[in-house]
Amino acid sequence: LVPLVLWVNDKGAVADSIEGVSLSQPGYRSLTWAALFYLAALVAIYRLMFSVSVASLMLAMNRTVIPSHRATMNGVATLLVSLARSVGPGIAGFLVAFSLSAGVFQPLVGATCLFLFLAMADLAAGLSAIVFLREEIDQERDSTIQK
Repeated sequence: LVPLVLWVNDKGAVADSIEGVSLSQPGYRSLTWAALFYLAALVAIYRLMFSVSVASLMLAMNRTVIPSHRATMNGVATLLVSLARSVGPGIAGFLVAFSLSAGVFQPLVGATCLFLFLAMADLAAGLSAIVFLREEIDQERDSTIQK
């Protein structure tokens, strides 16, 4: 949001032009302070949820790995999280550009399909994590009861 904040003038509207493109043409709208604060709140909530989910995954992995292999597992997990953070925006940018301008779908249909695809992938990942953690918790409970 830092570049958006730099473009906001004292009246609460986006600057008149960005890189030589006039924003006073029909179709361009000004960014209000309410919209800016709303977007900032959405980013803050997203960052908070992302941090909680990564921490939860790391804790779950530490519980599933034997102590002698824990350092290796943490290193591999950190590598994969860093790889996802570096490659993810490029893949997302490609998917958004393809869904909006490839001509396969109308832009609104392409954006909706992309959102549904990403939502289903996220839901599948979350459900698989819950299933695997449930099996691990059940195995741990059974081993505790047998002792």
